[in-house]
Amino acid sequence: MFKFTQGILLMFFLLFLITSCGISDSCKTGKLQTQECGEDNKGTQNRVCINGDWGGWTECFTPVECSVNGTTIEQTCGINDSGKQIITCIENKWSEPTECIIPSNCEENKIEEQACGENNTGKQNRTCTNNTWSDWSDCVIPTTCEENKVEEQVCGENNTGKQNRTCTNNTWSDWSDCVIPTICEENKTEEQAYGENNAGKQNRTCTSNTWSDWSECVLETTGCTNNQIQEGEICGVNGVLVKVCNNETWSEELCHEIDGEFRTFTVYIKTENDAITSYLMDAAQSAWNYFSSVHLGLREQTGGEVGYHPALRFENIQIPLNTELVETTLSFYPNSNVENDKVRINIYGEKVLNSEEFDTANYLSNRPDQRLRTTVKVPENTNNPESWRIECVSDCCKDEPDCNRLWRYDCPQRKLDCWSTDTKYNVPHDLSPIIEEITSIENWNVGNTITLFLESALNLNDGDSIGTRSINDFDERGIEYNPSLTIKYKFVD
Repeated sequence: MFKFTQGILLMFFLLFLITSCGISDSCKTGKLQTQECGEDNKGTQNRVCINGDWGGWTECFTPVECSVNGTTIEQTCGINDSGKQIITCIENKWSEPTECIIPSNCEENKIEEQACGENNTGKQNRTCTNNTWSDWSDCVIPTTCEENKVEEQVCGENNTGKQNRTCTNNTWSDWSDCVIPTICEENKTEEQAYGENNAGKQNRTCTSNTWSDWSECVLETTGCTNNQIQEGEICGVNGVLVKVCNNETWSEELCHEIDGEFRTFTVYIKTENDAITSYLMDAAQSAWNYFSSVHLGLREQTGGEVGYHPALRFENIQIPLNTELVETTLSFYPNSNVENDKVRINIYGEKVLNSEEFDTANYLSNRPDQRLRTTVKVPENTNNPESWRIECVSDCCKDEPDCNRLWRYDCPQRKLDCWSTDTKYNVPHDLSPIIEEITSIENWNVGNTITLFLESALNLNDGDSIGTRSINDFDERGIEYNPSLTIKYKFVD
């Protein structure tokens, strides 16, 4: 009996020791345990199993009365209040809290890593504990360079400078200031091609061992040889684009239409000052007027009549060497539909290698009436008068015996529409003899500029009356309405 009593006492003693030392049985993480507490055990308190061990008991919760059955309240629970539980109003008293639910923010003991520090050269990590991420650890910069090693890179304008950095304590220092080395010889000059198709040049000079900025681009003047011709893409009906070398510079391209052995191109008046007229304001004095417009014929003034001196200046005459002119036609549009004066015109060219621009602000020199004329004029014949006569429809001959007189050469065109602002007027005479006299001048270059003079040839003593006509010069409707010169040629051996 004594031994049995001793055994019972030993069991109670061991149970006391286990309870007193806080040793508990193992549990499943997240499991909730509830026990009574408080006065008359009317309250409850919970504890949660964490990592196989029971956590501490929560404060004792004593239900209190509530007024609206079914009402719920959510409250925090668990470590760091990371969980949630709910109490409900039942029979006017709050129920015991539900099981504490801790959201799974991460996988237990999982470790995450991220880049950090300058240029993200370092690393830091965090660990998942109790389903919650810890704070990020300190940033650890790994050994990224060899101690005392120096690196160098280019810098500055056009990468002409250099800068470096040094490895200290296994970490790169900041880049040093950019140092521009002595990269040129004092006063030395460099040149480079520049501009469209590298047709120009610019240069720079070494001053204080540093290159200056590049100069402005200057177009090359030695890109081609005078009279050189270059054909390009197809154009027009059956033509080819042509540019010529004039003054050691390539000209604007023109379309040369090809018809068997013949080629034809057309140039137009390009600026207002390329179609001008000069005349005396008073026949008895030497006061000249000079303006950008074209008038043909005579003007009646005090003391007599004065003649207009119109001039048409055409650039880029692309007649190749070793060619023969077949036909040259001057065309224009009349400036009025109502003019019907009779006028007689002789056409000359300016006998010069390359015709200069006109300056309507200069009344004293280089006017059309002051420039040297060709010996050849058009028309050139033995009949009287030796001129091209413009008449209106009502004056055209029909069945008259003298209808074939040369000065009535263009009668058929005048019957159709003598003088209309909408109809191109073609001068009824070939101007090739004038052009040939100019291009035969020694050293004439392909692409030079030619000026034509349209001088009045009215003969008042021969029964002519004073007459004036005007033609379009620089037309707002488009360049095709400006005076034009069409040249047809062929190559000869």
